[in-house]
Amino acid sequence: MEYDQRLMSMRGNNIYFSRATVFHELIPGHRIQEFSLARYRPYRGLFDAGFWIEGNALYWEITFWDHGFHKTPEQRVAALFWRMHRCARVVFSLSFHLGKMTPAEAVDYLVSEVGHERDNAVAEVGRSVNGNYPPLYQCAYLMKW
Repeated sequence: MEYDQRLMSMRGNNIYFSRATVFHELIPGHRIQEFSLARYRPYRGLFDAGFWIEGNALYWEITFWDHGFHKTPEQRVAALFWRMHRCARVVFSLSFHLGKMTPAEAVDYLVSEVGHERDNAVAEVGRSVNGNYPPLYQCAYLMKW
């Protein structure tokens, strides 16, 4: 990576942003959910859906917020950044699938409206529009089960 790209990566993956995603991605989020799923009612894996996997992680994000897990202003801003990011995912994903937004416009949207670093926005949009996710998958990030 060039120096400017390294700085961009560090800004987009700073300690506060990283801390705010731990309970979504690891414990008690996806990792504990997958651990439990493998051991208790494994047949649920046959019916995998974004609302099941992301709904559980969202539940923990909201629970941690409601219980005051984020103590400092930086921690609260980071948590709100990811919540805004999830809202933006719904907007650009549905807009893309409806033919109202191109991937380049989605990147610009994440940069200008959410505050993403450009390289992170490019990676995010690439993951969302490459065909690995169904059109409504991103909506699961904002719907608790």
